[in-house]
Amino acid sequence: MGEFLLVFRDRRAVRIDVSSFATKNRRKKIVSAYSDHAPLLGAVYISEDADPELGVINSQGKLLVFSASQVTKKATRTAQGSLIMSGGKKAQTLERFLRPEQLDKLEDIEYYKVKNLPGAGRYIRDSSGEQISLESLS
Repeated sequence: MGEFLLVFRDRRAVRIDVSSFATKNRRKKIVSAYSDHAPLLGAVYISEDADPELGVINSQGKLLVFSASQVTKKATRTAQGSLIMSGGKKAQTLERFLRPEQLDKLEDIEYYKVKNLPGAGRYIRDSSGEQISLESLS
């Protein structure tokens, strides 16, 4: 059936199986659909056979690109998740969540990829090596 990947502002992410959102009764609204420990930054549906690359940008302007399969899968839908981006006090929040179609605008995506989570991320740069603004990724 697939799963949802949820990214929170406090640098945490979690994958939750779609079947955990099934209800026994007809409801207009699911109560406690996800953890409320931190504001939700973004969510994406991932089909069973897909493993998309996603990105996050922190408050310092660093970009981290990771594979959805690297994020810890949890059984309960109210799980807080695990850290995906390391950093000190200045980098405590995530500002943007980037979907695969937004990542296509980057020239050297391998530069921002990490092998293990949590990762530190790297400053965004263009082909000349200079740092670029976040607005160009919109």
